[in-house]
Amino acid sequence: MAPVGQIFANYWPKYSSANVAIVLSSLALIGIAWAWTIDRATFERAETVATAIKQNENLALAFEEHTVRTIKGVDQAVLFVKNQYEEHGLKLNIGRMIENGVLDASLFNFIGITDEHGNVALGSHEFKPTNVADRESFKVHRQNNDNEMFIGKLNLGRITHEWAMPMSHRINKTDGSFVGIVYAAVVPEYFTGFYQKADVGEQGVVTLIGLDGIVRARRAGKKSSFGEDRHDSKLFAEQAKRRNGNFLGEGKADGVVRFVSFRTLTEYPLIVVVGTSEAETLASFHERKRSYYMNAGFASAIVVIFTAFMMAALSRRKRTQEVLEQSLQRVQALSERVMKIQQEERDRIARELHDELGQTLTALKVNLQMLEPHCAEGEAEGHLTEALMIAGRALEQVRGMMLDLRPPGLEDLGLAVVLEWHLARQAEAAGWDSQFETTLPGRLRPELEMACFRVAQEALTNVMRHAVAKQVWVALGLDAGEVRLSVRDDGDGFDVALVPDPSPTGGFGLIGMQERVRQTGGRLAIHSAPGRGTEVRASFPCEPAGGREADANAQTHA
Repeated sequence: MAPVGQIFANYWPKYSSANVAIVLSSLALIGIAWAWTIDRATFERAETVATAIKQNENLALAFEEHTVRTIKGVDQAVLFVKNQYEEHGLKLNIGRMIENGVLDASLFNFIGITDEHGNVALGSHEFKPTNVADRESFKVHRQNNDNEMFIGKLNLGRITHEWAMPMSHRINKTDGSFVGIVYAAVVPEYFTGFYQKADVGEQGVVTLIGLDGIVRARRAGKKSSFGEDRHDSKLFAEQAKRRNGNFLGEGKADGVVRFVSFRTLTEYPLIVVVGTSEAETLASFHERKRSYYMNAGFASAIVVIFTAFMMAALSRRKRTQEVLEQSLQRVQALSERVMKIQQEERDRIARELHDELGQTLTALKVNLQMLEPHCAEGEAEGHLTEALMIAGRALEQVRGMMLDLRPPGLEDLGLAVVLEWHLARQAEAAGWDSQFETTLPGRLRPELEMACFRVAQEALTNVMRHAVAKQVWVALGLDAGEVRLSVRDDGDGFDVALVPDPSPTGGFGLIGMQERVRQTGGRLAIHSAPGRGTEVRASFPCEPAGGREADANAQTHA
């Protein structure tokens, strides 16, 4: 078997039109396959991303709720210790409160009370003398006399030697003056550890960050961190636009691109963040995408191979088609010759009827009229009168045959005038109400006028023979460079689909109309239905008599 490339090289130039159709159809199939594949991949990617974002939003909401509950739990513990201290003073035993379960020690690693100088006075477990006057939380409470809890940045505990996030309240004397603070050191892992069971992937991230840009707790995969300054990250650019939202961003620390969802806490100056790796999120999608593309590529290859075989088969059948085309051309040429001979024969018969039979009948009628003075009385007068009537009817019949064979005035008066006259003549004979409309601006080529007239003539003959019509409409006009002819009646109509193909025993009227329209390069259409009348529509490509110049003149005068 010849290679595909050789098949294209051998047969493309010879059968280019058919090849173009085959190739365009194949390209269309390939295009449809790839368009569906790309559309499906695009849809699934968007769906995968939307699912990941929705999951992140749900996790961020849960993280927010967990964070708020934790902070409120710490706040309650701190306030309880503060109230107990204000009641019992230095006699308060915080360690025993933890042992008795009054305080939940899992929330913090140390809870302590300082005096107004920052010296730690009481603690949840033993400690060496320690001063925290330089710590942010102590300074804030000393300057601000309010009842709000302060959440500080993470620092290394001087008693526990562990990193923790201080949460504190101011302690006042009865006169409202500052007397110290009570604080709890909360370990950051308490926040992020809650999400070890959440599936955010190996490169996913869970972060609790303050509005000051300092990370309070962060877990990326299995790695925990805190204390980083992220005030210049994309998170804060997005948070400045809206309190809660989503975005796609690249981690500054690890360069991982993630789908990020964040929520700003309403009661506290904190933001919770949940992010999943774009690569991990889309990994399964990319597997499906590769499968889709492989299938589309395989289908495209099958179409290309099928196209090559189609073109090869076309080349084998082309000879047969060429023979059939040549035969069809000969038949069409013969048909045109028959139509031409038919028209010539019509003209000859019309001339003979006029020159011989018509003149003979006219002479007979004249001679009979000359006998009238000699047959004024008696039986001869009746026979003469009857003979004159017979001669008159014969002469009218001959004239009608002449008019049908050769429409008078078509060459001199033009199609519109003659066709209107013919319609009126047929309507008078058949008893129709007729209407003729024309928007034809000028004369047409003689052969086109003759073809159009013959189609209308045959259509009107069919109406007279078969339609049982009361009204007939004929319209003739020029539209979009075509002569449009319409013959319509309100007669019985028929089912076009049930009309048998023309045969040697009938159907020559339809054949004649079709052939005349075909010879001029036009189109013929018949619309009908039982009880709804019939319409014959014919369209002819138009070039007025005298060519394009005459057309321009005709349109100008119109």
